[in-house]
Amino acid sequence: MQSVQFEDKYRIAVNESQTSFNEDVKKGSAILFYLEEKMTVGQAAELAEMSHYDFMIYLGKLGIPAINYPAGELDDELKALNDYM
Repeated sequence: MQSVQFEDKYRIAVNESQTSFNEDVKKGSAILFYLEEKMTVGQAAELAEMSHYDFMIYLGKLGIPAINYPAGELDDELKALNDYM
């Protein structure tokens, strides 16, 4: 796996250790790609080096929905479920 190197001035600007900075950059990139629908939640979790579950919890803490389900489809599903019952 290749790694991306950043100048220390960015890490210093946010006052983080190299390890914390690298983790935050991975998480931030994963969130961005997920929000842009370039990655699934599973792919983004892998990029962030987190479990699928932990990444979904992390998204929730940031107010980002971990499940992208269009409202119209949800309404159809609920109607079908009610019709079935």
